[in-house]
Amino acid sequence: MGKGAVMADAEGRLVLPAEIRASPGLESGGELVLEVQDRQHRGSTRAMALRRAQAMVAAMVPAGVRLSEELIADRRAAAARDLAEGEQERARRGNG
Repeated sequence: MGKGAVMADAEGRLVLPAEIRASPGLESGGELVLEVQDRQHRGSTRAMALRRAQAMVAAMVPAGVRLSEELIADRRAAAARDLAEGEQERARRGNG
């Protein structure tokens, strides 16, 4: 892992040392996500930040649970309720 001093120029742009710029995932034009926590600055690529976020969520989901399937089931149940309510309303008005 590379380490080096980062300088801010007059416009506030950060100048990264060559060793850090050459690190995997930080090719020319790539984005670096900076996080400040407890007065510490931490930088990572967007892909690395995404993988960390995914790992945090995965740690909170029980094994075998697929959140996407639960979301789809919830949406289908809500749609079925809405449809039933609409049919009841039409029947009540005599339009059914």
